[in-house]
Amino acid sequence: MTEPTVEQLVTPVDLSGVQIYDITDRTHALDDLDYPQTPPAGGAHAPVWLEYGAYEEPVRDENAVHDLEHGTVWITYDPTLPEREVDALVESCRATGSCRRTRACPVPWW
Repeated sequence: MTEPTVEQLVTPVDLSGVQIYDITDRTHALDDLDYPQTPPAGGAHAPVWLEYGAYEEPVRDENAVHDLEHGTVWITYDPTLPEREVDALVESCRATGSCRRTRACPVPWW
């Protein structure tokens, strides 16, 4: 993995596409839930969270939302992404040590 250049580190990033959600419901639920966005940004969730790491199959939204409540980064990707790109995504997570607080999994929503 190559180190970023100084220009890349100081170049402003366009954040105009970032969306902010007001999450008010943080209750535990055992049922399958409907979320207003895909992938969900928060809300009611399962009482059990997921193990850290990368998954080859989609995970249950309700468990991933529990992880989000505790500050986990949930990286979702298009399930049709070529395997070499998925491998690069997972490897970049492992190389930075961020897999300790990260989940990566395909989400069929594209």
